[in-house]
Amino acid sequence: MSAPRVIAVTGLRGPSISRLVEDVLRWDPVPTVVGIDREAPTAGLDARVELCELDLTDPRADAKLAEILDKNECELLLHAAFSSDPWPDAEAQHELEVLGSVHVMSAVAASRTRRLVVTGSAEAYGARPDSPGYLTEEHPLRPARSDRRGRDRAEVESLLRAFATRHTDRELVVLRPCWIVGPHIDSLPVRYLGAPSVALPLGYDPLMQFLHEDDWVAALERVLLGSASGVFNLAGEGVLPVSTLVRLGGSRVRRWPRWLLERRAGVPGAFLDQLTHPWLIETRRARVGLGFRPVYSTREAWLSVGVARQLESYA
Repeated sequence: MSAPRVIAVTGLRGPSISRLVEDVLRWDPVPTVVGIDREAPTAGLDARVELCELDLTDPRADAKLAEILDKNECELLLHAAFSSDPWPDAEAQHELEVLGSVHVMSAVAASRTRRLVVTGSAEAYGARPDSPGYLTEEHPLRPARSDRRGRDRAEVESLLRAFATRHTDRELVVLRPCWIVGPHIDSLPVRYLGAPSVALPLGYDPLMQFLHEDDWVAALERVLLGSASGVFNLAGEGVLPVSTLVRLGGSRVRRWPRWLLERRAGVPGAFLDQLTHPWLIETRRARVGLGFRPVYSTREAWLSVGVARQLESYA
């Protein structure tokens, strides 16, 4: 595996992406990292990162980004400007994630950058009662109509497929991780399932997968260093019922009718779907195509969250 000389990165504010950048800056030789962000400076950003201010929702963001890529001779662009949680303003989130991705694709097509890596999500498959035992990369993306965030992710992937068809001279990688957890991850699944008392839909106990944040960063680093193209599911080994995972974290399980959870607890319907219906992913392609084998199992990934919280309580 050989490292690209210049890497551009969007989504620097994400904790996993900032950790990835730290790892990249320890490579030998050290590549140039060009950070693309709406505002500068970004707190905690390594001084060696060349930060370029750019709002991906700007109508001219594609031309501006293409200019940045060519000016810095970027060989690879990691597009990670996606949120781990649904925003209260769904339209603003759609504008950033879908329109912003359109601008990224247009910029790559207009520049000399040859490799595009995009952080997707297995949530794009949708959690549905008729889902197969394990979803492979060939299964259709079918998020529920009410799942705005899942539909946005599926729309981005549809646009990426069209991009790959039109621009066969570009290398495209899309990573679809399941829920990412770990001591540094603050997301809806971590907050909800890690609460002291967790309300789950009555009559349902679907199997779950987690991916530890360290394994997520390791997978990203492997993709940046490698030459594989395509779509890859990512998850830790093993599955466990969601109620077992909650109890492993030391929380108490309560069972509520789904309608009561949605109305009285204010839990988003799309998140309830994920606590009700299966959406397990098959990861053979990542093992074979990327040579990626996670260090943490689903069980170990979730236990790491509880251990970190216990250590914080002793501090």
